Amino acid sequence: ILLARREQHSPFFLLLFLIASQLNYVIMEKRTIEDFEVLDFIGQGSYGAVRKAREIENSKIFAIKQLRKTSVVKYKQVENTRREKENLFLLRGSEFIIELFYTFQDVSFLYFVLEYVPGGDLLQLLQRTGALDEEIVRDYAVELVIAIETMQKHNIVHRDIKPENILLTEQNHLRLIDFGCSRKLNSEDECVREFVGTANYLPPEAFDKGTGLPGDLWGLGCTLFQLLVGAKPFDGDSEYLVFQAIKKTIQHPLEIPEGLSDAAKELLRGLLNPDPQQRMTISEIQQLDFFAGVEWEARKSDGKNE
Repeated sequence: ILLARREQHSPFFLLLFLIASQLNYVIMEKRTIEDFEVLDFIGQGSYGAVRKAREIENSKIFAIKQLRKTSVVKYKQVENTRREKENLFLLRGSEFIIELFYTFQDVSFLYFVLEYVPGGDLLQLLQRTGALDEEIVRDYAVELVIAIETMQKHNIVHRDIKPENILLTEQNHLRLIDFGCSRKLNSEDECVREFVGTANYLPPEAFDKGTGLPGDLWGLGCTLFQLLVGAKPFDGDSEYLVFQAIKKTIQHPLEIPEGLSDAAKELLRGLLNPDPQQRMTISEIQQLDFFAGVEWEARKSDGKNE
């Protein structure tokens, strides 16, 4: 008994308690893993797995993200897990952002019950088709701009926007996923000096003053470049070479390949401006020729859960 009491007050158990207590207040209706029939395996990460599941009570299909508590602690992901949960909760019902329905935990695992999106991700699409037509990219870009606009209204920066983190629904609409690197800022001007995200998509300011809301627009620019060109704008045989290529844009702007329309080039140059203060804003993006004819308010209705 004494040993058990000492363990409960160890840093390890305190961290697990932190995770559990932070998760508890989000639960709208109490659920346990016993309320679901686990169906298919979807994917594996460093800290757990994602599985397709059916809620027994009503036969609704979900994706359950299952995180092993020991792995979350081992890889120092306690704070990121908390932020992911809190930010997804704040963004519930938002357009083109993955929906969080329930969170719960048991002795060994944390569970995020998420919207099931069966269409794969944009990287998988690129690997099948190569570079996409501008009309297709425009439709995807509209939905990503709306998603980022919504996050910015909450002062939330995702910090890991890339094709792998964008899923396709059966109706070919987008869902932005994986908020493990996300951060809610204290103000729209705040920058955070945390080196997180994926190397190829880091904005130049990540190496200097830190990343704020404009960082997601850089990530959007990298993603749209990849969709239009079929290759990443910044790549190399090592992270060091990738970082050097990104930093180089401060003195020498990225060259946009020929073959794209002037409107597409204007969009990419605006998003991939190395100065976050000069980078295009959401309102400026929406007025570009690339988006001529888009009815932005009408398009938001496409992003509600189907």
